[in-house]
Amino acid sequence: MTDIEQAIKSLRDDSNYYGEYGAQFMSNTDVKSLVDDPSLFKQGMTDSENLVKGRLAHVLLFEPHKVHEFKVSGASRRGTKEYWADQEKYGEDWLMLKKDFDDVAIAVKAFKSNPEIYSMMFHPDAKFEEPNIFEYMGFWWKTKADSETPDIVYDFKTTGDLSRFKWAAKEYGYDSQAYLYQKSYQKQVVFIVGEKGTGKLGVFPCSDSFLESGYEKVKLAVSNYKKYWDPSTKVSEPEHYFIQNTL
Repeated sequence: MTDIEQAIKSLRDDSNYYGEYGAQFMSNTDVKSLVDDPSLFKQGMTDSENLVKGRLAHVLLFEPHKVHEFKVSGASRRGTKEYWADQEKYGEDWLMLKKDFDDVAIAVKAFKSNPEIYSMMFHPDAKFEEPNIFEYMGFWWKTKADSETPDIVYDFKTTGDLSRFKWAAKEYGYDSQAYLYQKSYQKQVVFIVGEKGTGKLGVFPCSDSFLESGYEKVKLAVSNYKKYWDPSTKVSEPEHYFIQNTL
């Protein structure tokens, strides 16, 4: 029996949520790996440019006092002497470029400067980055809402092209995220999106078809877990996974 209150309390600490403690729960990250490549299940996430930019956006929104944790190079591009010097200075293998940092900051500033959109996420009764767990399809799942208001869960995203977000959202796994969040919090899920570099903003509620797409991914992820990872039902090795689809 899972102690839900104690688990939620522990998951409020990011080191637990993203660390070994949180790994006992399934998440949308697990859905994406089990659907795209089951061999990557629970292998951890290496920092990619988009992941770092997404993390920066959330720090600028909710924890600006932590922005110093991001190591930034003033170089115009990677592979230059200036970039290599910054790598040596900070002792890091990968650094965010100042231009990329500024592009994300522009999107966040635009959000904070828009009273109508800002008031959606920063509702007087909102809870920010509040985790939750719930049982579904035989697993315990974890979620962490950017902003949980009395009626709606809001999630902030950044994008390089706002005009493509509606079509790219499924590619990034936001449909399964929305489905899991709706199950977790029992509330409508809305994405607020800022375009990096321009500050253009968009508000995207989730349609029934979008959530249905998310459900299908969660169902497939569970099926792939049972096929490739569950000792009691496993019939194949994860590295033998292949994509099968009809053109």
